[in-house]
Amino acid sequence: MHHKDLRLVNKAGRVELRKRAVRAVLEASDRSISRIAKLMGVRWHTLNTWVEQCKAGGEKALEVDNRGAEKWDNTILTEKENKMIYKMIINKTPDQLQMNFMLWTRQAIQELIKLKFNKEISLQAISVMLKKWNMTFQKPKLKSYKQNPAVVEKWLNESYPAIVAAAKKENAMILWGDETSICSGDVVGKGFATKGQTPVLKTPGSRYSIKMVSCVSNRGEVRFMTFKGSMNAKMFIEFLRRLTKGQTKKIYLIIDNSRVHHAKLIREWVAKHSDEIQLKFLPPYSPEHNPDEYLNQTIKARLKIRRKDQNAAELQNSVTQVMGSLQKSPKIIQSLFNHPLVRYAS
Repeated sequence: MHHKDLRLVNKAGRVELRKRAVRAVLEASDRSISRIAKLMGVRWHTLNTWVEQCKAGGEKALEVDNRGAEKWDNTILTEKENKMIYKMIINKTPDQLQMNFMLWTRQAIQELIKLKFNKEISLQAISVMLKKWNMTFQKPKLKSYKQNPAVVEKWLNESYPAIVAAAKKENAMILWGDETSICSGDVVGKGFATKGQTPVLKTPGSRYSIKMVSCVSNRGEVRFMTFKGSMNAKMFIEFLRRLTKGQTKKIYLIIDNSRVHHAKLIREWVAKHSDEIQLKFLPPYSPEHNPDEYLNQTIKARLKIRRKDQNAAELQNSVTQVMGSLQKSPKIIQSLFNHPLVRYAS
């Protein structure tokens, strides 16, 4: 039996064909989809799909031309159901709905629709739905569940403005500090290659890393120190000593609530040098509100486009070169404060 090529039929013709074929099935005493599909010159599974669509949404469902990946048959979900699913996705995470997913994936949405409305929808159709909702596949920002929004709000509206006022009164400068670890495996970037031929980057096979503590100001200043091993009280005091050496202005250094930063040795050292430096602390579990966090991201991004370092000494040299370059580029450092989460500090 020769089947109709629906691509050669205009939209109105396709809609009429669907309606006539489905009516024939529903009006036939035996409701034989196979027999009527042959009479109409269409494939069995095509006519069966039309019948199911009609049962779900009436004849109006057959008026939606869903040929091609860019079309979405809105009758799979009613308008009300469509809005409900959209609101669930933008307002809730899967685990909040007792689903075994961390983030919204096509499979998670597919399961949500099945759970809520007992309807099955293909992953391809879900992709089209997501496109229509202007949703894209993204890597999430990590935010600690221990973060207290009220404490963060107080920091933004009260604590930090008070620090600014105190710094102005003492003619002090405000710096933002942080530590980071730069590992050889974290600084491998991407590059173009022939499709299907993944480029090969030779490495020594071992992992190595460089630790760094740094600070930035909204005027574009950068200070840093690299070190080996873990950060401890003595190491941090050495950084503070270098930071204050030759400094004419008092420093207000804003850092996170790491246990090291609250060590007795550090408190005692800062107390002895209170005319040179004071430590201020960010709200717990709030790295996204620290401008120096974005310096760490910047240096790692820059290292990814450089030649691959073969050992720790080369990585150390690369970190020093990149940081030296950033020290000479105050506008780049100032631009870090344009991020929405740290704009309050600009």
